[in-house]
Amino acid sequence: MSNNGFPVWDQERTKRYKELGLWEGETFGEMLQRQAEAIPDQVALTWRGSHLTYEELHTRAYIAGQKLMGLGIQPGDRVLVQLPNSIAFFEVIFALFKIGALPVFCLPAHRFTEVSYIAEHTKAVAYIVSKDSSGFDYKALAEKVQNECRALNHVLVVDNKEGMGSSDVTTANEVSKWPAVDADSYAFLQLSGGSTGLPKLIPRTHNDYAYSIRRSNEICGITQKSVYLTALPIAHNYPLSSPGVIGLLMAGGRIVLAETGAPDEAFPLIEQEGVTITGLVPLWRLFGLKR
Repeated sequence: MSNNGFPVWDQERTKRYKELGLWEGETFGEMLQRQAEAIPDQVALTWRGSHLTYEELHTRAYIAGQKLMGLGIQPGDRVLVQLPNSIAFFEVIFALFKIGALPVFCLPAHRFTEVSYIAEHTKAVAYIVSKDSSGFDYKALAEKVQNECRALNHVLVVDNKEGMGSSDVTTANEVSKWPAVDADSYAFLQLSGGSTGLPKLIPRTHNDYAYSIRRSNEICGITQKSVYLTALPIAHNYPLSSPGVIGLLMAGGRIVLAETGAPDEAFPLIEQEGVTITGLVPLWRLFGLKR
């Protein structure tokens, strides 16, 4: 058997995890919808002084999902997402979660060698990049990758704040019925880190990833009052799930997005926004030093 082209989890183990209540059967798209209904006016994201509530984030993901389905994006499709720490990142990935398509997380520092390899290996059908390049032309990179990868039908260039609302994709007709997404299906493809070679792809299901996040929330004491500063590139596993931004959304907390993680940006944000938790990489690891 396969799940979106990948081997499935061992069925006996899956059954046991469900019986023990470890796997709860909720997709990430369902989680955001649940929070939007429970705490609609709670602020979910803070970026460049702008605030987005849970209801607003879910609405934007819903509309973005409609647009992506209008392009023909279907459950199981792979979509490269190379966006910085921004509102657009959340809108896009939750739109894909709702469709059942798989975000393939690319880091802002990735260039043609990494992205073309990932695109070809995953047979990605779309590639979403930022128009706010911070000195680098991601649109040109995306077009170059598209010329090399036959399956890559769509390149979408979005604004970091406005997301899919800034693209030229229009919704011709609202989709009346969304695809049914199973929590046992793969949610996204995470990239490996810590090696000098090309990234390896790690498929994660909604169920298994959500379990690890819930346990991280418990260990770190994350609650609705928690305020998490995302200083590292958000597509890394660590700021995504340990407990990271998804953990904060699960708990109903607030995420503050730093764009560079530099001290002169991070420390003022910590003070201004009342940050209670963040995740950083020790300098000795960053520079390859011995402890």
